[in-house]
Amino acid sequence: MKIEAQQLIDNKIVPIPLSKEGDGKGCHINDWQNKEFGANKFSENNNLGMNLALSKKADADWDSKESVYFAPYIMSPTRTLGIESPTGSMTVNSHYIYDEEVNYIIRKFPDGKTIAELRGSGNTVVAPSVAESKLFNNLKCKRVWTNKKNFEKNPNLIKQFNKVCVASVLKTVINSNNLPFVKLTACLKRYCTDWSEDNIYDFIEIVCNSLEPQRCFEWKVVKAKVKSTLNNWDNPETNQSGYDSFAKQVGLDEKYCRDMFTWIGEVSKQGSDKDRKTIIDFVAMGMTAALF
Repeated sequence: MKIEAQQLIDNKIVPIPLSKEGDGKGCHINDWQNKEFGANKFSENNNLGMNLALSKKADADWDSKESVYFAPYIMSPTRTLGIESPTGSMTVNSHYIYDEEVNYIIRKFPDGKTIAELRGSGNTVVAPSVAESKLFNNLKCKRVWTNKKNFEKNPNLIKQFNKVCVASVLKTVINSNNLPFVKLTACLKRYCTDWSEDNIYDFIEIVCNSLEPQRCFEWKVVKAKVKSTLNNWDNPETNQSGYDSFAKQVGLDEKYCRDMFTWIGEVSKQGSDKDRKTIIDFVAMGMTAALF
């Protein structure tokens, strides 16, 4: 543990001596949040933690199997920390750690279970340690570094984190390759005004491919529906969906659905003055002088 702690210190990481007792995440030292510990403070009786605030690091902590699935498709590469299953048969990349300072964000599923946390303070248990894991029913699991990358900068960290969380919810509620994707496309076009159409295609493709292929979630089929929705976006005869319609379609609470889209976009209250109205091109519809 002394060697491992010194390696962290050499990488400008502030380590924390943790107790192996209980959940394996506790520190019984007063005011540990503001202290820097030398390698001589560690022994084989300790677990090893990282002080995120003093290390000026951000931990994207994936607390659900859905967020674990989407993170590699959406997050920028960086140093990752994995959790080995109790049997040792698999390792899950559960933490993406960046050279960034962030405020705390937690995202939850409709049932209140945690999707993921983005933490810029507190303690993250790192390798080589054994501690409880939510991903494996709070059983004690070994921590392992899963690559040797640097702790990278990521100016898009919060946006990427929120995309993972929205995708995680969508994976649990979409049960058809038709209207849910049509209405999702309209919502992304309506609320995510800084997304290009390529961004919309890429995001929906990732969500589509996460669903069970035996239930006919083929990207070529869904892609056609996305294309049709985008092509008809400004058609005055088309009533493009908002969060209320999408919520009804997939069985989400309307307020939760609205809040979810605020994670990745700007959402006005449905029907308010700021809500998007159908665009009508009066020039194109106007009568010529001769026809008049």
